[in-house]
Amino acid sequence: SSGINAEYGGTLRTAKDNGMLSDIDESLLFPNVNKLYKVSNAFSFELYKVFKEGNATDESVIHALQEFSKKFHHPYQRYCLNYTRAAKYLKSLKTERSDFREYEKLCLEDARCKKRQLSDLLICPMQHLM
Repeated sequence: SSGINAEYGGTLRTAKDNGMLSDIDESLLFPNVNKLYKVSNAFSFELYKVFKEGNATDESVIHALQEFSKKFHHPYQRYCLNYTRAAKYLKSLKTERSDFREYEKLCLEDARCKKRQLSDLLICPMQHLM
């Protein structure tokens, strides 16, 4: 989700700050992405700490995984439930809005997106756990 946050989300916020694409509903287009990113990032940091401190035991890793599971389940479920609506919204924006198509084209030129389209990035959170 970092590509969504770093490039697409950031660029959309910049465009909105400059009076463009102001009617795009970020919560519909990027359903719960920030929460997923924060929970995943916190989990990565916790695992890093466990291994860096040299205290990595089966129990400490299992505990970190259990905590992650508790925190991740609800945001992930919410993301999956809203994915279809986000994909339909994205499709309608691409079909109906030349300014949105231009926005996506600009994002694709940014190296952080690795030339992946927004539709590709939106499916990533679901694919990572399947």
